[in-house]
Amino acid sequence: MNPTRRIRTAVAALAVALLVPTVASAEPLAPNNPPTENADGPGARGRNTPPAFPMAGDEFTGRIDNRLKRIGTRMVKRLERANIPEKVKAQIRADYKKGAARVGKAAHQAAADGTVTREEAQHVRQLARKAKQQMKQKWSKKAKQHRQGKGNGRAKGKGKGKGQGRGNR
Repeated sequence: MNPTRRIRTAVAALAVALLVPTVASAEPLAPNNPPTENADGPGARGRNTPPAFPMAGDEFTGRIDNRLKRIGTRMVKRLERANIPEKVKAQIRADYKKGAARVGKAAHQAAADGTVTREEAQHVRQLARKAKQQMKQKWSKKAKQHRQGKGNGRAKGKGKGKGQGRGNR
């Protein structure tokens, strides 16, 4: 056995021997001693816990508005980095605003009576997915290539097909 391997093994064993008693002695959280941070971990936004329905209308519209705002800011940042004309960027922003307005309107209609049921929330979610699919169909790179007659974006020609990998010689 290599001497450095022996040293590494000894250091790993020592580290495990020191850490196991420390972790094992930690007290589990008691029911009357709730955690101070979010249960999903530090910095988590609570995505692992599904929302409870029926939900208050104000809470639902707040969630939807925050999500639309977060998606909008991410889209604006991506558009700033993109190498496309300003005219096209303006069209993309306008299409996003139309879709976001439809989703927001549906969310506010669902919350009009003060509570939102699971079915109403699913309707809003389906509308949001439909708006996202429409944006992808209109503005994605593959859709643009397809409209320009460039096929599906795959390279064709000599050496670009099957059988060119290392195992097929």
